[in-house]
Amino acid sequence: ASLNRFGRILVFIALLVELISFGILRGGNVKWSGRLLVYLLWAALMISTLTSDGVQGTPILGQVLLIFMGGLLIGEPLAFTLGLLTIAGNYVAMLMEVGSVLPFADTRLSLSAYWAVQSSYLLLALGLMLLIGRSMRSNLREASQSEQVLRERVKELRQAQTQLEMSDQNLHRREAI
Repeated sequence: ASLNRFGRILVFIALLVELISFGILRGGNVKWSGRLLVYLLWAALMISTLTSDGVQGTPILGQVLLIFMGGLLIGEPLAFTLGLLTIAGNYVAMLMEVGSVLPFADTRLSLSAYWAVQSSYLLLALGLMLLIGRSMRSNLREASQSEQVLRERVKELRQAQTQLEMSDQNLHRREAI
């Protein structure tokens, strides 16, 4: 959080969003909890980037993590949308920072280089989220298919057990006769 009052208010709002989201999650509504968490925390991080920290600030990592979380909790279209909005928002923040002079400008990357590096990280995050999400969905499909096969096998075993019991009863009748 930046040291100014506005930064502290943003941190307080972000913590409040997390607490409310946790309360909704405890109530059993995962979908709305995830949406609230992703949307409002992303908005708080973007406001912080645009107003106080700029593209060299720490909210950038939070943006990347929220894109991951949005893709995993809600879906890939949201992750793409957040990724593109974040790149555009960080570009605007970079343009806003251009007017200020950095104390060691010759030893640091230019603002456009920071924006390019962060944008490539965001695109990498999107790619990784896609791979992880697809892998998870594939694993869930395989588990579902395995469960179906197992259910069929259990059904066959129960039928075989029933037939065995009937054969055993028939054998006892024959012995009795």
